[in-house]
Amino acid sequence: MRVINALATVYNTPFALPHITLAKGPSLILPVSEVIAKTHQLASTLLPCTVSFGEVGSGKAPFQVFYQKVVPTPGFERAQQAFTDEFGAPPGAGDPHMSLAYGDLSAEQVDVLRHELRVFFPNDSLRGATVTVDAVEIWDTPEFKEGDDLRQTVRSWEFVERISFGG
Repeated sequence: MRVINALATVYNTPFALPHITLAKGPSLILPVSEVIAKTHQLASTLLPCTVSFGEVGSGKAPFQVFYQKVVPTPGFERAQQAFTDEFGAPPGAGDPHMSLAYGDLSAEQVDVLRHELRVFFPNDSLRGATVTVDAVEIWDTPEFKEGDDLRQTVRSWEFVERISFGG
């Protein structure tokens, strides 16, 4: 989390808690009570699992400008498939990742970010690290449209509920 905070501070980009998205998109424009009920049902059928981190990646979308790829395990893939089956496939669902920075950054800035990441994790020490995924959180995140203020959009995200796997 300190890496994400440091990069957000240096590059004046929005700060968001570390997370790996399981489901998002237009299919989740449902009453929050329905999303909560369906998520409780799905989470009760899942067991905690691990994921490990792969290489650093970058994309053009503001929410995927700089990220650490996630190497899914069969348990994580089951969780992702369960949420995809229930809520629909989000864009990029086949490419799980943990965002390290959000924003509209140039290729040169992303290259600098890659260098900065090496300061925090010498010898690419984040790659191969594992974390346990044992819960899902529901967040109310307004749709981001071109021209919107990214920092304001991220600040408007509202935590709804954390639901542990296995009930």
